[in-house]
Amino acid sequence: MKHVSISVIILLFLNSCEKVARAAITPDRCKKCAVIDDNTNDTLSTYEGCGAGFVDVEDDAELFAYSCIKSTNNCNISVSCTTWKKEED
Repeated sequence: MKHVSISVIILLFLNSCEKVARAAITPDRCKKCAVIDDNTNDTLSTYEGCGAGFVDVEDDAELFAYSCIKSTNNCNISVSCTTWKKEED
């Protein structure tokens, strides 16, 4: 059990480090992901973030898509992401 606790702490630490590094190195990078029902072409949800918020955008969208697939038994749900660089003011 101790090894599991240490592993969880290490994973949380690495995820936090990734967010800090992303915010410091590429604060102007942005990502937007849409969860789409391919049968109807409807956008079910969108996720967007820049800098440190960029890190979890795709994961959050994929988790939402997975929950939609599980709850509706509709396997025709996809995630589409785009990235861009913010314009400087």
